[in-house]
Amino acid sequence: MFKLKTIKNQKMDMNSYLLIKKKHVILIDPGFNGHEILNVIEENHYTIEAILLTHGHYDHIRDIKLIYQNADYPIYIHSNDYKSLYDPNMNYSKAFNQNFILDKDMVVKKLNDETSINLLNENINVIHTPGHTFGSVMFEYNKYIFSGDTIFYDSIGRTDLFSGNFNAIRRSINMIKDKISNNKIILPGHGQSGSFEEIKKINRFFQ
Repeated sequence: MFKLKTIKNQKMDMNSYLLIKKKHVILIDPGFNGHEILNVIEENHYTIEAILLTHGHYDHIRDIKLIYQNADYPIYIHSNDYKSLYDPNMNYSKAFNQNFILDKDMVVKKLNDETSINLLNENINVIHTPGHTFGSVMFEYNKYIFSGDTIFYDSIGRTDLFSGNFNAIRRSINMIKDKISNNKIILPGHGQSGSFEEIKKINRFFQ
């Protein structure tokens, strides 16, 4: 079973997550937390086995380049957001005066209609939740839901950037209401976490 470690970037209020099993790590959304992640990896002699991306925006992908050096493990992203890794306009790095393009030699695996992926003999469910982007996904493991920018504690992700669609995110929210149990812990890309039961009480988009 994985242990969970959360790494927060205070400046961007951005969350990255490590799923740790013995000395092996699955990394979720290494946005602006690269140095902190590397410190944890190096201090504990961990090995990264995969990177999971909830979507292709710059604040969730920036520090892949810092972390991935001389590596060959896979990076997972939904096929609908795959091009964002190679287009500064689509990944919104232009807004940060940057020109982020993922190196072509990095191993990227596209998620399509998979309902789960098996990593380190653990099943992680993939829930496609278009709306914030075409290829937004949430990852479900055990009691945890890594929701990216689909669900926040008291709101939902914006839909005015490239491939955002408000009607699509409303459909995703309605699907999530039916699919996700109240006792799941929602771990968003920004802000605080909470149980889905809490979130449904205070988040107007679930009411």
